[in-house]
Amino acid sequence: MFSWQITGIFEIAIFLFSIYFLYVFVENSDLQFIYKVILSGIALTVVIFSSTKFNISQFYLTEYDCGGIIGYLWYFIYTFEVITLFFVVYYITKKLIHRKIKLKEFLVGLGMFCFLGIFFLSNFWGELTKVYEINLVGPIGMVIFLGLLTYLIVRFGVFHFRIIGANALVFALWMMVFSLLFITNFSVLRIIISITFIFLVLFGILLVRSVTREVKQKEEIQQLNERLEGLVHFISHQVKGYLTKSQSVFSVIVDGDYGEVNPDLKRIAKKALIDNREGVETVMNILNSANIKKGTLKFIARQFNFKDALVDVVNELRPSAEQKNLTIETNMEEGADYMMIGDKEQVAKHAIRNIIDNSIKYTQTGGLTVRLSRKNDNILLTIKDTGVGISEEDKPRLFTEGGRGTNSVKVNVSSTGYGLYFAREIVEAHKGRIWAESEGPGHGSTFYVELPTKII
Repeated sequence: MFSWQITGIFEIAIFLFSIYFLYVFVENSDLQFIYKVILSGIALTVVIFSSTKFNISQFYLTEYDCGGIIGYLWYFIYTFEVITLFFVVYYITKKLIHRKIKLKEFLVGLGMFCFLGIFFLSNFWGELTKVYEINLVGPIGMVIFLGLLTYLIVRFGVFHFRIIGANALVFALWMMVFSLLFITNFSVLRIIISITFIFLVLFGILLVRSVTREVKQKEEIQQLNERLEGLVHFISHQVKGYLTKSQSVFSVIVDGDYGEVNPDLKRIAKKALIDNREGVETVMNILNSANIKKGTLKFIARQFNFKDALVDVVNELRPSAEQKNLTIETNMEEGADYMMIGDKEQVAKHAIRNIIDNSIKYTQTGGLTVRLSRKNDNILLTIKDTGVGISEEDKPRLFTEGGRGTNSVKVNVSSTGYGLYFAREIVEAHKGRIWAESEGPGHGSTFYVELPTKII
């Protein structure tokens, strides 16, 4: 009789944990706290009423049969199970329509629906017809679900069974050691200790092998990273050298140092000079990012005028903007003191330049507005553009290494993801802040840089 009373607890737990598992597997993130509270509330409701007449209202015993008559609690449980099935269908269908689901997530959803659906129908139909042998059909859904999980494990390697196995082994050891507190029979105690010892030996061997393998892999990865960084430095320096030579040639043609040239040739050379400078800047970003990771990037701190440095950068990048028919407006607070202590080369040529250049590259029409002002003991630079904007999905990786937006390559084919990352590193090295705001795709972006005027 007691087992009948607690059946509802186990049944509702299956559906609750299934919802939790499906969400975490598809979203790859934990369930929000409010939903955990709701699910816990449902589970608590079933637990509280399991020992009352709302669960099993009465039992009967005949010459040929015995059983119980379900109470209102089971109507609640069955209703929740139906809602769960509809939720699985709605959730997976919604993800499919918006193409936010992969094959493995779809198969998990399908397998879970089959499992829960067959489990519910066998229980409900058995209760409705009083033919309880129908309940034996329920495990078929579990077989389907486990079959799909097995396929996912073999095909996609979705679960880390080494980690799961280690956790299970540790839990088993805990339970065995804990059980020793309640055993008074010496023979049984000896058996438990023997089994525990065997598990400890196995766990110790696995642990030693795992640690040894991890240390070895870490050393190999470190060596590979050092080789890769060396190769990147070598290639980047070589490319930078070639680009610098080409830049000198194009600059001579544009400036007319050897006399006036054909207008078409001058126009082509001017465009090539802009592209060449962008190439040099890209190489420098990669090199400097590698230096930051190694901790070898040097800053030379001296006093300089931030406003003058900003004007130079804007004038340097204005041709790139004009080439795309974009405007650059400047609005600088007059009479303010823009002297600061820092590395002028890094701040101007790499931080400010990268941000403005980024806005130019991701703006198709309209232009940029560059504002400069003083905010207490800080200098505040604001760069507002009418570009493609930033989605909520892209914001977290905006200033990260290689953090390109989802559709950034469609707008800027030369995007590397290093420009804004390097700008952030420079600003933060100067004890400043950098951030971006946007109302979303198609609404432009506003970048902010706040730097202290005092020494680093």
